[in-house]
Amino acid sequence: MLGRILLFLYNIIAWVLFVPAVVLALITSRILLLLVKRDREHLYFKTVGGFGAVWGEIVGIRFRRNKENKGKWQKGQSYVVTVNHISFLDIHAIAIGMPVGFLALSKIENKKLPIFGPLISPGIITVDRSSPDSRESSMKKMREVVQKGISILIFPEGSRNRKLDQPLRDKFYDGAFSIAIEQQIPVAPMVITGNRRCMPSGTLLFKPGRVGMHLLDPVPTAGLTMEDLPALKAQVYELMAAKLREEDPWLKKIP
Repeated sequence: MLGRILLFLYNIIAWVLFVPAVVLALITSRILLLLVKRDREHLYFKTVGGFGAVWGEIVGIRFRRNKENKGKWQKGQSYVVTVNHISFLDIHAIAIGMPVGFLALSKIENKKLPIFGPLISPGIITVDRSSPDSRESSMKKMREVVQKGISILIFPEGSRNRKLDQPLRDKFYDGAFSIAIEQQIPVAPMVITGNRRCMPSGTLLFKPGRVGMHLLDPVPTAGLTMEDLPALKAQVYELMAAKLREEDPWLKKIP
């Protein structure tokens, strides 16, 4: 009973601090976007990530980059970035841990969320999954983005993984790998660990802990065709699943 009371009080404090952090990030990032014309995507997410990191330190959710991340990805190279998806905290980890400028593919519902929606809108390409026209439009926008040398971030699982005993959902969708092969640019996997404890899927409750951001070596697509898509998808899936089993404390406890 005492533990539940303390967790409840902790979450009141965490959410009370979270709202002004998001508002300040929203205001600051918009001002910077008005003033700066180059490398806007990278600056935007670094600004948002900075506020997220400060909030995390205050409430005991520590966002930490893997020391091996340095030099994994090349600046100036566009990638299709694939990331596992557990909870709402993932976007903070991504903003803090990504070393390259990017835009993220996001379901259109996220843009409509109070406060959070306006915060993320400059950094996303929206898609209405129920609309074939919207899906085709989002694919067109992603092609245009990577052709400008900007990376695209996609959650290849499609939605949050609610099976906390599995590193990833049962399968990846084709979109990320189709774009990578079509544009002949590398797939750059990133895995986030610790969110199974700090904010499990399906809950709005925070818990103190450590969130890790791990960059994997890019997987080249030069010379691949659409016939190679299933093999590329399977390769990236296994790379990410293995890294999650290796690094996530929650998964280490599962036999």
